[in-house]
Amino acid sequence: MDVEDVSSPSPLYRDWYSHPGRGDDYYHAPAIRYVDAEEIDQAQMMDGLACFCKKVKLVSDCPWVKPDKEGRPEDPSRFRWYHGDQDLCCKLAFTFSMKTVGWNYKRQETADLCASELRPAAGDECCHLKDDGGLIGVRVQQTRAFLYLEAYKDNTFPWSGIARSFYRSTPKFELEEVTGATDFTGRAVGAETVRAFLQNVQDTGRYKSGFVCSAPAFFVRSSRPSAAAISCPDQASITAARRCLPVDGAPSEVLPVWVEGEMVVVPKHNHQQGSVSFAEGPDGTESVPEFVTSTDPNIMDDPTTQADESSMVFTWGRINQWNLTCEEEKPVPWVRTQHHSARYQCGSTRHTPTGPATTHYCTRHWSTHHQEYTNQCVSRKYTRLCPAGHGLYEKQFPQGTCALEPSGQVELQLVSIGNLSFMCPEEYRSGTPGSLRFDPLCECSDAC
Repeated sequence: MDVEDVSSPSPLYRDWYSHPGRGDDYYHAPAIRYVDAEEIDQAQMMDGLACFCKKVKLVSDCPWVKPDKEGRPEDPSRFRWYHGDQDLCCKLAFTFSMKTVGWNYKRQETADLCASELRPAAGDECCHLKDDGGLIGVRVQQTRAFLYLEAYKDNTFPWSGIARSFYRSTPKFELEEVTGATDFTGRAVGAETVRAFLQNVQDTGRYKSGFVCSAPAFFVRSSRPSAAAISCPDQASITAARRCLPVDGAPSEVLPVWVEGEMVVVPKHNHQQGSVSFAEGPDGTESVPEFVTSTDPNIMDDPTTQADESSMVFTWGRINQWNLTCEEEKPVPWVRTQHHSARYQCGSTRHTPTGPATTHYCTRHWSTHHQEYTNQCVSRKYTRLCPAGHGLYEKQFPQGTCALEPSGQVELQLVSIGNLSFMCPEEYRSGTPGSLRFDPLCECSDAC
């Protein structure tokens, strides 16, 4: 398991591990970054552990994680920590274990070299940034990672009573560490352009926790995703609307309809239990079409856009045609059941003639029933929401149109805002999360 790297806040009180509190309370401590912990806590975190390092020539000689130990959170030795400035590859290991740490590993005075690293990235590898807005691959100079611990109090453990799990944060980099990228055509993109592009993306609200390479393959040989393509529906088509539209099958009269409820009372536990049921309302007999196509009678043309919104034809879906209100309420009986229990002495045992007796207790359970009343509706009134000859409909949101980078070959093109960043034209909205002019009502085709 990997965790996203975030600075650990100072706890309200100093316990860095979960443990029972007062009464039934339980204090749950979140995973804490080792470098953020207080010195006294760091000593407790590393109780029974030590950091061991050996010399290596290449970063490839110090893998991210030991493959045969992956997925074992209680074993910190599965992680490797690389330090290029000293040509060291380090790992944490338990000091009370009878197993050897490994050839050429030397014990360090502190655990600092096993708590974080600054790992260089190969020039032909990409760090993939992935979120709801899509995936972006960039090349970076180096990434950083940190050791995290999550623990809880367990008195069965011999050394401190604290059971620990060890995790490593996913690789993270700073904007100035970006060295370039490759666009969808295979052309190289300079570092400054990529940095400006990432800054534009971050300004839209994405990557609030920083730039983190996505799991499970943090570094892969890949390029930027396909040409910038955003599904852009016209703004008018995703403007929510409910309208009364003239349709065939609508009633010629729209008088209110009353439906009386039927109350049934039956005996229960020597009391009365009542219920109220109603016949089907008028909405169940409506014959207006489920879907219709029509212009929006309330929309006017916007002179600032190229499209004529007043002549646009939309798909409308039928919704509830009647408004329901309660005209009369009556008290309806119901039975409240209350459960009870009590302990009583039901015997004793004496193990020796002169020894003390052990008293036995039993628990008796019983229930009592009480007559209660609650007000319920016994008469409903239905009022039609639209005039005669009309039906109530809600605008349906169609899928948008895929807009591509400016090329002069397609009618609908994205607007460039520089540094490989684009947005929908003025009268359109984007269905891509994190993009400019994004609207959550957009339903976009996956083909983009």
